[in-house]
Amino acid sequence: MQYDHRSAGAHAARPPSRRVRRPRRAWRRRSQRAQVSAVATILGLLLVVVFIANYISTTLPSQMGQNDLQHGVLVQNQVAQFGALLQAYSSADAVGAQVSAPLTLGSAGAPPFSAPDSSTILPLVNQSSLQVAFSVTGPSTPSRTISVSTLSSPCSTTYCGGSGFQVALHNTYAPSAVVAYEQGAVLYVQPTSIPVFISPPTLSFSQNAFTMFVPQFFNSSVTPEQGTGTAELSLRLLSVQQFSFPSNGFSLQSGSSVTVTVVSPYVAGWYSYFQTIPSLAPYLACPSSACTQLYSTNGPVGTLTITLPASQVQSFSLVVGAFSFKVA
Repeated sequence: MQYDHRSAGAHAARPPSRRVRRPRRAWRRRSQRAQVSAVATILGLLLVVVFIANYISTTLPSQMGQNDLQHGVLVQNQVAQFGALLQAYSSADAVGAQVSAPLTLGSAGAPPFSAPDSSTILPLVNQSSLQVAFSVTGPSTPSRTISVSTLSSPCSTTYCGGSGFQVALHNTYAPSAVVAYEQGAVLYVQPTSIPVFISPPTLSFSQNAFTMFVPQFFNSSVTPEQGTGTAELSLRLLSVQQFSFPSNGFSLQSGSSVTVTVVSPYVAGWYSYFQTIPSLAPYLACPSSACTQLYSTNGPVGTLTITLPASQVQSFSLVVGAFSFKVA
């Protein structure tokens, strides 16, 4: 008989079986993360696109429109200051003096979405002119008629002397416009509107005293210049003529008239301005339809005439300054 010599002991307890959990697959987590990242990227790009589209459609036009308007005001001021220099040097009889002034051609831009708007310096049309005619008489001297004109000769195919130039503002976000220096006046011109004076001409008739300044440009050639930089307007005072009556026994001839004739594509602005001056309005004539119609590019040129009877003019003063002119 065989015996089991192993000692009796407690029965071995087997722990309850546990279900083995399999680890989640890492590739599923990575896939979900990639999906979330792609959606976030798309949403971010959409936000950027919406922001840019909103800026381009609303903010940019307003900002650039203001830039165009501010540039227009700047050019008006620069041309007006330039005209004031011409009159100051002529009145001082500073023959030989050099006159220069900057002219800003470009507006402020908004990079990278919008570049500056440009401008072009152009000559006045060949028909644009101003003429002053009067008759004088003196002791032992027969009466004679004196005529002063801003037109110089001979005329070229593109320019006919004169006394002015124009700056075309090529605005994108504001209406296009022209700032013109014409016969000593500065005008602001927009299509389908009446030109307005930023700086009126030096022509006054008050208390029977007539005063006028006439600039003349000689040896001049205004070559069109376009860009967004800064141009330089340069002049040299060649000569000054001063007429003053009565003086040294000379006076305006009795029965004659002082006649001022303006020929201009902006004649409606001249006519509108002189109509507001009570001392000049009764002597004003402008029969052309161009004198009252709205301005249009390449539109008609009108003629305005002021005829003052010599009997009404007790004091006569006219300063004529002749300049050489160029744009650099």
